[in-house]
Amino acid sequence: MRRRLILLIVGLFILVTAGALAACPANAQTPGPAQAPAEVPTSASAPAPTVAQTAVPPDTAVQPDTAVQPQVAVQVPAPVEVPTPPQSQTVVPVVPVVVPVVPVVPFADAYGGDLNREIGWRDEVCRSYRPGRVRLMRFFKYAWPAIEETSGYACREINQPGVEDCEGEWEPDYSTCWSTHAAGRAIDLMVGGGLNDPTPEGVALGDEIVSYLLGIENGVPNYRARIMGIQQILWNGRCWSGQRDDDRLVTSAAAMRGCGIANHDNHPHLTLSNAGADGLTSWFSSADAALFP
Repeated sequence: MRRRLILLIVGLFILVTAGALAACPANAQTPGPAQAPAEVPTSASAPAPTVAQTAVPPDTAVQPDTAVQPQVAVQVPAPVEVPTPPQSQTVVPVVPVVVPVVPVVPFADAYGGDLNREIGWRDEVCRSYRPGRVRLMRFFKYAWPAIEETSGYACREINQPGVEDCEGEWEPDYSTCWSTHAAGRAIDLMVGGGLNDPTPEGVALGDEIVSYLLGIENGVPNYRARIMGIQQILWNGRCWSGQRDDDRLVTSAAAMRGCGIANHDNHPHLTLSNAGADGLTSWFSSADAALFP
């Protein structure tokens, strides 16, 4: 009897205790969720992450070691396009190119070096036509209209008494003293008056022409004579030759040396080199020569 009473009391105690425990979830404060982890930094415009908590049934006792961890939904921001920095461009400094100024030396043909006489048989020497001589004759007559006549070809010897073969003979079969007129290498510019009887106007005109040929141009003495291929001038008892060093400094008719050659007081005599007679010197490529084809 006593045993049953004890069992009854224990059973009542258990029932009361169980009822109390069943009422605890409704009245007691449920432990709060675990602290959310630190917010992941995002761009200023990205929304804060949301926390989703798993619900615990009300009749289940939550143990600290079995608490459900919150699930954090992290919104990944869209990739931000980072502008590519402009490629550095190497700036190459422009260095001005300095071209040294080389003074231009005016071109002038070499002085003619042909003999001032011809040697040989008549058929070999006498040449009535040389293109350079003809063009020069036309130029002189055009440039100085007061010239009375221009002449060139004459198949004869030089007239220089006392010198062998230089007797002025016309058309000998053979000679060692042919005039350059015979070879088509000479021009006579008749400026006025008769032989040994010149006129003042003729002398002045002859001086003007000769000084033009011997004058300085572009800093070069005898420039025009050289480019035309004129290697010797005989005029009014005076002479000039490009083959003499002292004559290369002469730049006017008045400065020519006396030579005693007579019969040239009414016409300057111009002896041409073979290149000048054939029109091969630089003057024949000039604008002046283009007027006299």
